[in-house]
Amino acid sequence: MLRKFRKKIRTFNLKVKQIAFGQTASNFECVICKRPVAGWRPYRSEGGPSPFIRRLATVGSNAERFACEGCHSNDRERHLMLFFNKLDLWKGLEGKAILHFAPERHIADAIMTAQPANYVRGDLFPANESIQKINIEAIPYPDAAFDLVICNHILEHVSNVEAALAEVRRVLKVGGRFICQTPYSSKLSRTFEEPALQDTDDRLFFYGQNDHVRLFGTDIEARLHAAGFAGRLVPHDEILPQIDPVRWGVNEREPFFDFVRI
Repeated sequence: MLRKFRKKIRTFNLKVKQIAFGQTASNFECVICKRPVAGWRPYRSEGGPSPFIRRLATVGSNAERFACEGCHSNDRERHLMLFFNKLDLWKGLEGKAILHFAPERHIADAIMTAQPANYVRGDLFPANESIQKINIEAIPYPDAAFDLVICNHILEHVSNVEAALAEVRRVLKVGGRFICQTPYSSKLSRTFEEPALQDTDDRLFFYGQNDHVRLFGTDIEARLHAAGFAGRLVPHDEILPQIDPVRWGVNEREPFFDFVRI
């Protein structure tokens, strides 16, 4: 009963906001629900982003367009789904071998529908039996085992980025794709990672989340190239020029991290 009441309050508050900005429910559409939704549920952390994160205009989730009221997908998952749809990546997954770290439920379901030959879901802390315990810095699979590795918002968590990238390259086939979204700041020319600033409060203030250990800068592309990948950060508008980010609940500042193993 209390849960239903709270949901009604959230829906009412969303409608009030929509009226204030001249919006209606038809203004919002979830690519995963595939239907109009009442609005996007904002992400609220205690105190919000730190002054440091705000000053650096960090590109990550859009906190105001975070969760779908219907399917509970977050903006990062919806954005990845839109990128995959527009680039028609689903078609190329049939019969392929895929390694997916921290698999998002709706993306995972779509991958399974595409009928890959082998679909491995891995996480350092598996949520259920369908997910294998895998450390990205020591992947327990042979060389050139996969055609695609998906690593959506993972690299900001790992202890050793170079080790993780080396392992991903090792298990990818030549020409295999590496999709590796991660928060970064275009105002940082170099990744900010300070060993002395690693307690919970420091991580929250400097990296944006208490389990992040770094904030990437614009050197993220160069680091991927140095690790043996070709590719770039493809802007949202280059792939999805017709997608209204407010309507579809995504962050238009987040590019598509599209790389291949060379």
